[in-house]
Amino acid sequence: MSTVLWVHCFTDGRITSDQQDLWAMYRYSDRLDSLCAKIGVRPLSEFHDTTDAEANLGPAPDESAGTFDAYVRMASRGKWFSPEEGLEIIDRLLDALRQNPLRFGLLKDRYVEVMAELSACRQAIDFARQQRAKFNLCVVT
Repeated sequence: MSTVLWVHCFTDGRITSDQQDLWAMYRYSDRLDSLCAKIGVRPLSEFHDTTDAEANLGPAPDESAGTFDAYVRMASRGKWFSPEEGLEIIDRLLDALRQNPLRFGLLKDRYVEVMAELSACRQAIDFARQQRAKFNLCVVT
């Protein structure tokens, strides 16, 4: 299994996710972060949350193994962000990539996949905004 991103939403103590695998956004996060720096916005990787990946390792020292729940850990310890900020960055990235397409990948150009995933991510973050929820880009292994 490969590592991907999922857009998680958090509102009223509950986490939801569309569970769409955003593999290209994860795979090319360094390249996207470089573009973020070039256009003067916060790096997209700062919205990554590794709580789920860490939960796969088992309960933390202060958690009981019998009652351990990854979603409870994500709700209490995860990094959550304003959808408005996420939308601004995604929109700026999409605009920059439409104006000046970049190559993603050495053997095969994954530009189309990156653009499709950024658009899907934007849609999921906009849904979070409509629900008055926070969001993160959850690293899932």
